[in-house]
Amino acid sequence: SYLGTKQGSKAHKKIIDKFNEVKPDGWAMTYNAFWCAAFASAMAIMAFGKKTAAKYFPLSANCGNIITKAKAKKIWKESDSYKPKAGDWILYDWQDSGKGDNTGSPDHVGIVRSVKGNIIHVIEGNKNKEVAERVIQVNGKYIRGYVLPKYEALAKAKTRAAEKKRLEKLRATFKRKLAFVVSYAYKNHFKYDHSWRHCGTSWAQVKKTKKMNCHLMVNLALQLAKILEAGQIFWINGTSIKCRGKGTAKAVKKAFAITHPKKKPSGLIPTDICGYSNNAHTQVYAGRNKKKQPLWYSWGPSDVGKMQ
Repeated sequence: SYLGTKQGSKAHKKIIDKFNEVKPDGWAMTYNAFWCAAFASAMAIMAFGKKTAAKYFPLSANCGNIITKAKAKKIWKESDSYKPKAGDWILYDWQDSGKGDNTGSPDHVGIVRSVKGNIIHVIEGNKNKEVAERVIQVNGKYIRGYVLPKYEALAKAKTRAAEKKRLEKLRATFKRKLAFVVSYAYKNHFKYDHSWRHCGTSWAQVKKTKKMNCHLMVNLALQLAKILEAGQIFWINGTSIKCRGKGTAKAVKKAFAITHPKKKPSGLIPTDICGYSNNAHTQVYAGRNKKKQPLWYSWGPSDVGKMQ
């Protein structure tokens, strides 16, 4: 999208400004400086964000620094004859004699757009003071070497980050719904009843009976958070986890890890669902108070409506 961008234009200044948000060399670029390396770096920053780009790419305004950083990241390919892939960075040395493998000082850098046969298509910043394409042969004269960003590892990291964000959002929603259920039940004088058969298995049913127990407290919040469907519930009977409703276990485990009743909880984070091994009780971890004591969302016969 930046092809044709000329030095001094609004788009060129945007590229330099984006690079200067990171300042990987410790200083800011000017609009008059040579900008091929800053262009490649800015494209990585725009595509993946500042932190991720800094982790996976050898960001710099200097071609020599790019090679040094690429070697440190173990993504440098010291071979003119390497057949690159789209997304690789290609570095040039204009003093290359064309004999043997070029090991001179790099002068210029571009981003490989595509490779067809032995022909490499490259997009470069500051090619005659604009963003333009270059066509060069594999193992051609002036090739210094290549940067091979680990795109597969980057993709996995992005997937993990997206999943983490999704779970954090689910947990936040679950926490809000849990607080709502407990608050509503307390204000409307819900009673404790150990059997879901007496209470109901959906929010609509429980509101009518005004009866709730510990595992229904959790399940109703999960239903209102759209993690479970109405009527889907699970409970802990002291030795194992039981479910009612097709797909309940799968739906909950996809969103949260339920602590097994026979295992002592450790490393808990707020909204973790915990069960007891000595009785059929379920509660949700809510963090710790100023005295470092654990707090729980709980709805039992002796703690109805209280934060224990």
